[in-house]
Amino acid sequence: MRDLSRIIDEPPRGTRAKAQAWLRGRRFTAAAVLALAEIVYMLVARPGTLAMAALAFVLLVLSVMGITRLGPGLVRDALMVVAIAQALVLVMPFAIGLGFAVGVISAVALLALLVLAAFRLRI
Repeated sequence: MRDLSRIIDEPPRGTRAKAQAWLRGRRFTAAAVLALAEIVYMLVARPGTLAMAALAFVLLVLSVMGITRLGPGLVRDALMVVAIAQALVLVMPFAIGLGFAVGVISAVALLALLVLAAFRLRI
C-alpha cells in the first residue's frame, strides 16, 4: 500500500486572517443577508426602482473592477460579497416579474379551459 502523507489544516493566526477565513467560508450567506436587507429597504422606503437598480448595477460594476485589480485578501472577499449581493438585487425583480407573468398566463389558460368545459357541458 502507498503511504499517504497527512495534511494538517492549521487555523489562521491573527485577527485579519481569521476574519478573511470567516468571510470566505460564509461569502454567499453574507451576500444573501445583504441583498435581503437591500430588498427590505426598497420595500419599506419605496425609493425609485430604476434609481435603485442603477445604483445596484454601478456597485456591481465597481465591485467587479475592484475584484479584478486586487490580490487575495479581506478587501477582495468583501467586494465579492458586495458583488454577489448586487447581482441578487438586480435579478430578483426579473425573477418575481417572470413568476408573476407565468402565474397570470397559467390563470388565463386555466380560465379559458374552464369556460370551454362549461360551454361543452351546456350543449
